Amino acid sequence: MAASKKETESLKKKIERLHREKVELSKKLVEIQMMNETFRDINSTLDLDEVLKKIIARVTYCVEAELGSVMLIDEDKNELYIAAAAGLSDKIIKSVRTPVGKGISGWVAEKGEPLLVEDIEKDPRFGKKKSDKKYSTKSLISTPLVNRGRIIGVVNVNNKLNNQPFTKEDLDLLANIANQAAIAIENARLFSQAQRSA
Repeated sequence: MAASKKETESLKKKIERLHREKVELSKKLVEIQMMNETFRDINSTLDLDEVLKKIIARVTYCVEAELGSVMLIDEDKNELYIAAAAGLSDKIIKSVRTPVGKGISGWVAEKGEPLLVEDIEKDPRFGKKKSDKKYSTKSLISTPLVNRGRIIGVVNVNNKLNNQPFTKEDLDLLANIANQAAIAIENARLFSQAQRSA
């Protein structure tokens, strides 16, 4: 007995749904593998400079970003400074200091919440001129580095390599990496302090 048109359509929808679920599961598996590799990589050393370099390399790779920075809090001055970066000039790395609470990074450091900005030029927290050519896309992600309830810095990414805006999935991935990165940074700091006092 031949299937009715309604049954055929229902079967097609089920097949399409199963295919979408399979694609989503494949994406999740790739993401889990990428995160495991990232965690293993950034925890492979206790040298702070190396940890920071590995974090920025992995972060920009995982979310396919051209520009990225790890900014740590200078607690004496209550400012963020760039501790590691990809795609930024040495001049910018050395000169940028952002007060906690100011700008996008400062807001994230103050609030402790990850932030996906679709158009930085329209965001009142963004302080750059509209003609700044570093930003080929206007999308940005900034997420806090939090260890044991204390915010130690932020991770920022700009310019997705495919020229598309960042997505909620990118934000979630970056936030997950930042959680592990904060632990790796603090472990490296503690190791360095222990070596100095030995």
